[in-house]
Amino acid sequence: MTTDLPRHNPTESAAPAAMPLPGTPVRSDTHGDTVPVIVWRTVAHDPDTSGQDIDLPARLAHYLVTIYTAFGDTIADFDADDNLRDAAHAEGRGYINVGGRGGLDGQHLTPPRPITLIVMRWPRPAPHTSAQAHTLLAACEDVLDSDGSVIVAVTAARSGQPGTTYTDYEHQIVSTARAAGLRHLHDIVALDATDGHDSFTYPATDHDLNNAGSDTDAATPRRTTATTMIILCKAVRTP
Repeated sequence: MTTDLPRHNPTESAAPAAMPLPGTPVRSDTHGDTVPVIVWRTVAHDPDTSGQDIDLPARLAHYLVTIYTAFGDTIADFDADDNLRDAAHAEGRGYINVGGRGGLDGQHLTPPRPITLIVMRWPRPAPHTSAQAHTLLAACEDVLDSDGSVIVAVTAARSGQPGTTYTDYEHQIVSTARAAGLRHLHDIVALDATDGHDSFTYPATDHDLNNAGSDTDAATPRRTTATTMIILCKAVRTP
């Protein structure tokens, strides 16, 4: 069922927040749950010249670490992301590389204490089954701190191009997360800042989200290869 959401003016901030700002409008995900959506634009000081989109941008990694964790917390990374590791160490967080790039089954996710933040790319580099995806997210839920977060960074096919769409990935991830005891908390659409300044926009509706900028990826972020981060938490957590 589609619910008409009230319209609000988009709100822009110079700094991100761990939770959406009060009054941030919501959208319905593929399961009908309403989740806030935020657009983060960050300046890429060290662009990747290899042509491979492997690590998160350094400033994006920095914000994820500082917003979703506190000093002394532990971060688990499924993709050996250099920028995420460097940000964790720089901010006094513990960092665990879970099985290197391509880890899926979670069998090495046995930390000595609960994890505050777990980060993984999606799709996973290696082919996987639904059962393996469930095992992975269930392992994450098992070691996640009560107020911790799992961030799944999704890169989808461009509109009209071969490959899996964001909506298909979202349905797969949210369905599996629910079965594993996790809840869809909110989304962050990560874009490159084109004006030299980081900014964090809380859009009013999907219409505003899809018209969040003038460049190709910003204009339709969910329909391009822009990264959307699905933020999950324990099902029993209260924001």
